[in-house]
Amino acid sequence: MNNEHIRQHYIPQFIIRNFCKTDGKVYYYDKKTEKIEQKYPKEIFVENNLYKYLNENKEDPNIIEKDLAEFENVAAKLIKSFKENYSVEVDYKKNELLKYFFFIMMFRSKFMTATYNKDIFNNNKNSNLTPGELDEFYKKNLGRLVKCRSLEEAVIDDKIDRQFIRYAIDILFGSTDKHLVLFESAGKIDFILGDVYPIGIAESINFFGALSLTCLIFPISYNRAIAIVDTYSDFHEKIKQFKVNNKNWYQEQKNLA
Repeated sequence: MNNEHIRQHYIPQFIIRNFCKTDGKVYYYDKKTEKIEQKYPKEIFVENNLYKYLNENKEDPNIIEKDLAEFENVAAKLIKSFKENYSVEVDYKKNELLKYFFFIMMFRSKFMTATYNKDIFNNNKNSNLTPGELDEFYKKNLGRLVKCRSLEEAVIDDKIDRQFIRYAIDILFGSTDKHLVLFESAGKIDFILGDVYPIGIAESINFFGALSLTCLIFPISYNRAIAIVDTYSDFHEKIKQFKVNNKNWYQEQKNLA
């Protein structure tokens, strides 16, 4: 087996590198040791064999990691434009591809794997699946999802579990057309990466005690992030509501169909 793909990042290195200082390292806070260290991108947000899937891929059990890397190469070129430019225009196809890439990112950490498996179990009380089988079920769906390049493609793939699609529709795409909004900090405070990507902003608690998610923010560098919102004005109101006063610049991407 090729060892090249054993160490598998759940936050792509091309994003982590955007947070590096001049020495090519990032400041990394270890929650266990409560210490801040300097690390190279290859050393963090990574697990061995995180996406290894033997059930249907005995010939190449790390095919999901390779497919993710291929998708990352495509998305990296788009995100680079958002990182470097002050006016970004993308057509409908690229707009949907980038939103779909962010959707895939929501399922790449161990936390989201556990959350998804718990959701599957809670919604299938008669299921006889063991935790190991649930993990395989998750990877099977992720493997199918990462071969698509838009929600439209994923929806017509009848081999993908509908709960994955429900996450996309309810959280990332919604019942209305979602917009990509680029914004940057005023230089006083840097954005950071956590072990779950993206950052979710919640403004209320519903009847069941769960937070009502109102905005998703995807940091793409230490001073820029992309938010997925209903409208530009809606996002501006959320920023004011949460008193994030260090964000003084916004640019809503034009969706050219």
